[in-house]
Amino acid sequence: MSSDELRASSAIKREVNAISANEVLEQNIKTSKTDQDEPVSSVEDVEDVESSSVVTKEGGSVSVKGVKLTCPTGAVDDPVTIKLKLEEPYKYCGLIVHHGLENDVIFGAPVINCQPNGQMFKKHVRLTVALDNEIGRSTGALLVLHGAPTSDGKIFWEDITHNSRFDLEKEELQVEINQFSLFAVLLRLTKSTWVQTKEIYNEA
Repeated sequence: MSSDELRASSAIKREVNAISANEVLEQNIKTSKTDQDEPVSSVEDVEDVESSSVVTKEGGSVSVKGVKLTCPTGAVDDPVTIKLKLEEPYKYCGLIVHHGLENDVIFGAPVINCQPNGQMFKKHVRLTVALDNEIGRSTGALLVLHGAPTSDGKIFWEDITHNSRFDLEKEELQVEINQFSLFAVLLRLTKSTWVQTKEIYNEA
């Protein structure tokens, strides 16, 4: 084999290896697989879905695929079109990967994008999220985050787990909020993750 053929063969091998590595990384991020015997959640199969409804000063609600937002009377003065959009978690994989926590936490539900972003309410509204059967029995390991876009295009994540209420019988969580943005539910896979996940807050 000539020197030119050797160089071409080496280049092809490098390209194949790079493609294989990228495919593995993309698959790991998209499916949030771990070395656990069974997957904790099936959120990797969720496609973006959304639903909208108009709420008035008399209140109202909007639901989409296991997520429900309930607005009480007096939460708004004027009619507002509320939209709930469930987004595939892998779109926000940076929340985990950038902190090296891909083996410590996974998404426990689709990321909930509540719109209009920044919408304020005069009274707290209730967001109810149905949990996977396995996750519903592991509420002590759940981490609930609220994400707000910043002026530089990043997302400011805040821990609101302490404001969330878990119902073991109904296998759902409820959280009272007064402003719209993103909501993410993470599941801690290791006992030592609690301290490490503190680093997630305040960064995109």
